[in-house]
Amino acid sequence: MSQARGYPRWQHAPPTSPALERQKALRDARAPRDPLAADPSARRVYRLRPSGADGAPRRASQRLRADLDEEQLAAVEGARGRALILASAGSGKTRTLVALLAHLAETGVDPARVMLVTFTRRAAGELVARAGRAAGADLSPAAAGTFHSICQRILRRYGPVVGVPASFTVLDGEDQAELVAMARTEVLAGRERRPSLPPPGAIAGLIGLAAESGRPLEEVVVERNPRLADRLEELTAIAEGYRARKRAMAALDYADLLVEALGLLEGQERVRRRVSGAHRWVLVDELHDVNPVQARLVEAIAREGGNLVAVADPDQAIYGWRGADPEVVDRFAAVPGTRVFPLQTSYRSTPEIVALAQAVLPAGNPRGKRLRAHRPPSGLRPVVAHLESVATEAAFVTQRIADLLNDGRAPSDIAVLYRAHHHSLELQLALAEAGVEFELYSGVRLVESAHVKDVLAFCRLRHNPRDALAWHRALRMFPRVGEATARRVLARLADDPDPLAAAARLDAAGEPEGVRRLARAAAAIRGMDRPEDIVLHVARSDWYRDHLRRRHPNWRDREADLARVAELAARRPTLERFLADLALAERVEADEDVSGPARRVALSTVHQAKGLEWPVVFVLQVEPGAFPSAWAASEGNLDEEERLFYVAVTRAADELYLCRPIAARRPWDTGAGAVVLNSGQGFLDRDLGGLVEEWSVR
Repeated sequence: MSQARGYPRWQHAPPTSPALERQKALRDARAPRDPLAADPSARRVYRLRPSGADGAPRRASQRLRADLDEEQLAAVEGARGRALILASAGSGKTRTLVALLAHLAETGVDPARVMLVTFTRRAAGELVARAGRAAGADLSPAAAGTFHSICQRILRRYGPVVGVPASFTVLDGEDQAELVAMARTEVLAGRERRPSLPPPGAIAGLIGLAAESGRPLEEVVVERNPRLADRLEELTAIAEGYRARKRAMAALDYADLLVEALGLLEGQERVRRRVSGAHRWVLVDELHDVNPVQARLVEAIAREGGNLVAVADPDQAIYGWRGADPEVVDRFAAVPGTRVFPLQTSYRSTPEIVALAQAVLPAGNPRGKRLRAHRPPSGLRPVVAHLESVATEAAFVTQRIADLLNDGRAPSDIAVLYRAHHHSLELQLALAEAGVEFELYSGVRLVESAHVKDVLAFCRLRHNPRDALAWHRALRMFPRVGEATARRVLARLADDPDPLAAAARLDAAGEPEGVRRLARAAAAIRGMDRPEDIVLHVARSDWYRDHLRRRHPNWRDREADLARVAELAARRPTLERFLADLALAERVEADEDVSGPARRVALSTVHQAKGLEWPVVFVLQVEPGAFPSAWAASEGNLDEEERLFYVAVTRAADELYLCRPIAARRPWDTGAGAVVLNSGQGFLDRDLGGLVEEWSVR
């Protein structure tokens, strides 16, 4: 074939078909065409949705707008670049976040370029699933999960850049404790006298808290447990041994996931740019609960042109004790260019409850929050119940719950909240005696907890000196009393007609120090008849306080539990009655049908209740010393106590009862028979202007 003129040497003009040319001529003869006669300006325009990568504002679809109020809609349409959604309690935070995800999908944002960070995997999954249904799209490619899961994905892919192998192992809590135990054994090997140290799990917790808060381990240890100040050298060595073992086995614990990922992003700019480019939208739920490392992580990912949208309510920042940074929201909002969208309409609570919530906003409401209620007035103001004592409080709450149930309320509509778990013990006994089923959200029943069983073991020994289980438990509390020593002592006591007297005689040369301490304790309780004397003697003993602080990081709360047990014991006429009443509380739980929490009244600490709601809420012991906590007051943490009270108030939808017992027994500080009047400035010691209804319970 000859080369066609005008074409390069290596190309040829396409062949022309004579038959095709004849068809074109016939077509033009029937209907002449002029391609240049068309007018493009007369065409109707159909616009494709933009990709969304630039973060430009767009109107939400009509179906999304129909489910949003003005504040929520403004947040959904305007949250771009750097934005903060300040969502008050009950203001539809979840609905807004779901709508924002759906809006991004509807406006063309690739779900794979969205990162959603929450504090539970379940919450992340539910948000993505709901947003997918709202948008009619598959949003599963979005990187949704907890901080730890997001960091694990980053390290699996880019970790080798900084020496973290892609096949690293993630240590769970049990693994961490086992590894710390190995390190502790190595550090203490060869010592004749080993110092009393917290259990391995507690040491691992201290190491993790120090890493996540960016503070020295020594500072964290002294702050959390001052009695360990003379054992910092051993703890530091254990921490170093723990880290060495992790490195040797290519393992990371939960704190390492955060710290290593942050080091990778801040130290390797190429990696950070790649991660940031892959996720142009970063959404963070519950910003007020993040720790400093987590805050820096999301800032690093969303840097340089990305979109960082955080949802927060700084008035609900109640996790400072576990490393959360209560100032992170204010710092986030202070960055120039941050758009702030307040959500201040409560869809949960009645206007009466919302008005009280407005009055008790923490720290004098420095952000100018103005809460509004969407619901119509109910006519039921929150109740402040003034009571003579904690026992009267338990009777009042039990009777009022019975009245509500008789009026048609379902048990699952009712919750009782408290500052600390031990505040519920009196109520647990009262509800059990009245036959009211309840579900504990705050842990095991108090009488089933280890420290309460410890002191009850000595009560049981005084009541029945042949209680072998109680003897075994008592022996194992003392340091360096192992299983072999315990068996030898138990065999010796079993042959004696008076085991308590026999135990007292063990305070002799040649016996291990732990056995001699047991002997002195047995001698002391032999002369005691009142149950509160036995409880306080054990709980106040130096050997038991060392045992408690060695084994439990939350030893302060557990000491408060024991004070409450002593208070209960003081109101029982005999040791036999005291033990029988506590056994009843356990037996009621054992005899219940496993019918699930939907049939039961909820008992929960305020911390555990965050994010939940009930039509009727009781709050126990809203008095200085209990709520706000005496420990918090002594350490200057009243700001967080105010936030915790605000969370408690805003859990109620229809009815709210705040209980104020005037007097309480505090045997831990004042002795078994002493009664003290609650005093000091509390949450309700202010002019509430008729926002509450005052009741005197008699």
